[in-house]
Amino acid sequence: MAEPFHAQHAGLCTIRRDGPVLRLVGDIEQENWREVADRIAAEIRDGVSRLDLTQVRFFGAAGVRALMKGCEARPGGVTLHLSCAPVVFRALQICGLLTMGGLVVEAQADEQAPPPEAGR
Repeated sequence: MAEPFHAQHAGLCTIRRDGPVLRLVGDIEQENWREVADRIAAEIRDGVSRLDLTQVRFFGAAGVRALMKGCEARPGGVTLHLSCAPVVFRALQICGLLTMGGLVVEAQADEQAPPPEAGR
């Protein structure tokens, strides 16, 4: 198991590897997105195939940037599985990334955002 993520803004987000799973806990925002992206990329190059984002509390535009930049490290043809907190799932949904090739995105089943109602 890799050491926890220790960076300038480590208090915002901790990252731990558990075999093929990379677990992120906390907030991904403007102050730490580059460090998070670099760690995601390094771990993907080293064989990570699943990202556990179920304990991410804040995930806005900077979180999307971190994920997209980190995913650039995926070798061709490799599928990356994401387990997401509702806030992450919703951000990816808004950005149209739920159907991006090479990603399988799953929300926590009991907290997945409902589809928009017709007529609203």
